[in-house]
Amino acid sequence: MTDLTPTQRATLTNAMKQLETTLAKIKKLRDTSANYFEEGKKHLNRANKALESLYKAFEQAANNQKITLTRARAPTGASRFGDFLLTLSFVMGYPGNHALTAALSMGCGSWGQGLQISSVPKQPTLADLPTGKSTSPAELARLFSNLNVFKALKEADSGKALLAMAKDLLALAHLEIQCGALYTSLNEIYIQINQLLDGRLNVTVSADSVIAAADRCSGIGKPLNTLSGALDKAEQLLTALDKAATACVLKDKQTGVREMERWIWVVWIANLKLGAWSGPGFAPTTINKRNADALDNDIIENRLNELQVIGPNSLLKVDFGNWTTNDDENQAVHAAFRLVYPGKPLPQAGRVGSMTR
Repeated sequence: MTDLTPTQRATLTNAMKQLETTLAKIKKLRDTSANYFEEGKKHLNRANKALESLYKAFEQAANNQKITLTRARAPTGASRFGDFLLTLSFVMGYPGNHALTAALSMGCGSWGQGLQISSVPKQPTLADLPTGKSTSPAELARLFSNLNVFKALKEADSGKALLAMAKDLLALAHLEIQCGALYTSLNEIYIQINQLLDGRLNVTVSADSVIAAADRCSGIGKPLNTLSGALDKAEQLLTALDKAATACVLKDKQTGVREMERWIWVVWIANLKLGAWSGPGFAPTTINKRNADALDNDIIENRLNELQVIGPNSLLKVDFGNWTTNDDENQAVHAAFRLVYPGKPLPQAGRVGSMTR
């Protein structure tokens, strides 16, 4: 039995009372983070389901386009994934739908700093556990059911906000783990202090180590209060995820295979080369090979008219009429380019220095 001085006994008794309060705070943090994570996961699952549906619509629409291009013996352009990446960004961000890109990502990086609490003997330390900052790509990818969707979200501007929120959601899961580990550690100290006060401390544990651990626990309350305040902001994350999921679901409902194919064609047209040339007189030297003439192919032109990509009251507001000219093709490419690449300089067409715009 260890003889404790009156001062040591009073200190340990006070430490037990503080630990009781601290353990209650940690339990609340653990339960709250778990509840927030589950609710956020439901919102993310809604978004994921809608994105998966959009990808399936894209696959079918891309196949329709491929059939048309094959019949027309025209170039297919970008890779399938490249097409999806551009189309996803286009569909999610235009026209007038900025709910996803404007959705708030609260950023939980400060949580990791708030969790750097003194370690306890023979127990896991929070410094050794993952934080929101250390989310691995593989862990993040597991939140999404389709790898192509995940890859596109990483690249498309309209998807980066959703990925940032997914990372913050994982931080909530990590926080639950961290709180659980901390609770176990501090509860062990609480038990050992109680045993020491009652003269029942295990002979393998020294009284000095328990007293030292109790002393280190005295400063835990402040960072826990800071962490609790940061966790309150998780409600903003849940609101943002809900809005993002709603935006994805709405876009999925609005974007069937036909609508998706229209955007695929717009992206394809935007990447056609107009051709530009230089040189004097009537024998100019071509400096940029032209493939926009594919728009004059009857098979392609008919399909674009069917989808109302071109024609009266069309998406591109360009009507080829009965006779397709280079200017018609140039106007279609420029109109598509302005939609897909807003703010970027238009591609060259005609004599360099006097391009058709």
